[in-house]
Amino acid sequence: MKKHPTQICLLILLFSICLSLPAAPVLRIGIFSDTHVTEDPGSCILLEKALTLFKNKRAEMVINAGDIAQVYNEKAYRNYRETVNKVYRSKKTPEIFVYANHDRMRRNKESVWQVFKDVKKHLEIPNDPYDEIKFKGYTFVVIPQFADMARYKAMLDKAVRENPDKPVFVIDHVPPANTVFATGGLTKERRELLDNYPSVILICGHKHNTLESELAVWQGNFTVIHAGCLQVWRPYLIGTPWMSLKSTHVLFLEVYKDKLIFRRYNAVTGKEHKPDTPWIIPLPFDKKTAPYNPERRRQASSAPEFAPGAKISVSHDEKYVNFTFPHARHTNGVYRYQTELFRHEGNKKVLFARSDRNGNFAHSEKQQAKIQFNNGYFQAGKGYTLRITPTNFWKKEGKALEQTFSVPAQKNCEICFESNAPAADCKVFEGTPGGKRLYPDKDGFFPIPANQNLCLVFPGNIWKGKAWTPYRFTVEMHLKDTLPVPRFMTLRNPDPIDSATGRVLLPQGDSGNLRYVFYHSKREDDYNYYLLLLPGSKGKVRFNYIKSEKLSH
Repeated sequence: MKKHPTQICLLILLFSICLSLPAAPVLRIGIFSDTHVTEDPGSCILLEKALTLFKNKRAEMVINAGDIAQVYNEKAYRNYRETVNKVYRSKKTPEIFVYANHDRMRRNKESVWQVFKDVKKHLEIPNDPYDEIKFKGYTFVVIPQFADMARYKAMLDKAVRENPDKPVFVIDHVPPANTVFATGGLTKERRELLDNYPSVILICGHKHNTLESELAVWQGNFTVIHAGCLQVWRPYLIGTPWMSLKSTHVLFLEVYKDKLIFRRYNAVTGKEHKPDTPWIIPLPFDKKTAPYNPERRRQASSAPEFAPGAKISVSHDEKYVNFTFPHARHTNGVYRYQTELFRHEGNKKVLFARSDRNGNFAHSEKQQAKIQFNNGYFQAGKGYTLRITPTNFWKKEGKALEQTFSVPAQKNCEICFESNAPAADCKVFEGTPGGKRLYPDKDGFFPIPANQNLCLVFPGNIWKGKAWTPYRFTVEMHLKDTLPVPRFMTLRNPDPIDSATGRVLLPQGDSGNLRYVFYHSKREDDYNYYLLLLPGSKGKVRFNYIKSEKLSH
């Protein structure tokens, strides 16, 4: 039958519309990491929301990049599986799991492979710790945290050989060294191996952070995508104790023949973070044009800047000197506020403290920023300057704000211990208190071997008082640390092991003499804290001043 001209026009129009529509992805994958579920069913609430989001987005596969439970716990695994069954009911969606450290905890003295065998059974995991999964024409190589590098290499060789024209997805819990945020010298062997496989798209977890950070994607000789975490994340801020911030972000991967699109979602609200600028990985990989090379991104980026006329306001209370200021401006938000304190010595400003703060990349720019330094940093009547420098994700600095100020007289505290010569008044050990005794060199520096603790042990018990007595602790020290592994510091009770403060990230390189001051409360009557510098790269440290003060309740 001959078609009417109108019908022919309609067919042509429909055909044109179909051609203009964007192509559907070949594969959709929901990705998260570090779920850390427990025997409490309530620990699966975020998991349920993430799975529901994936279901609504028509995910054809779900990947968990490791640390499934907080510790090995059969009830926790049952809670996880019941949550999956609740969301997907009768329909089974393919899953991939990475076997990692937390799922071994509580059974650390047993064979890791026997523990993982039990994890597989109780969680009903479909894949083995080492596995190769083919799905819709793509290969997924699954690697356990405690991987044998020779076996890792053999699996990569096979996958790349069999997929010469496609990306190879590697699912591994720990990120390779010096790739995504906070990796430092971590897993150097993985980095050296993966540098030889440009088609690899590595999906990982382990380092808890938010997916609102632009440092969760990296390209060098290959590509790394960090899956964030479904628990808490901790910004690593120089001079500032760890804080725990809730993390609710997940990834959604759309696979096309010529590109990969990674979208970031809030599992609770269902909203996409920066929907107009998802991470788009062109295929095939080309190192010369890879868009997420950090140096390329740095060169193309602008520095965050404060608005003209922005100022720092200063106020005081019984415990803190408070500074407020308007957020600097940047397309991706400010990553860090590098925050430095200078004391006035004649006509000079001498740097004596640094305590960085999170930027506003995860917050509204309408909010005022607030920074606090506790009163232990200051002496009444002296002059000080605070300098705040905004930086973007690639360490490009904007113009700093500065404010000069002084502080009023403070309430006297009871001094429990004070020393201007800690090297003479205290003992320093490598490893643990009572381990190998260390002695200073002619310049007063104690050596810190690579990957070793260093402990400064005070005389007697300088923490006088009952449980929950409040204290203020001050240390001035000069650290000379080499790259690449950063070092943290805390006050720790030896038995039971318990930290009085969150871990504090110390600056690398030659810090000069810096002051650190912390408030904390004694947990038990007999607790006797020592100062602990946790493992990092090889370095040395000189302790110049120590003070412990008991505060009134």
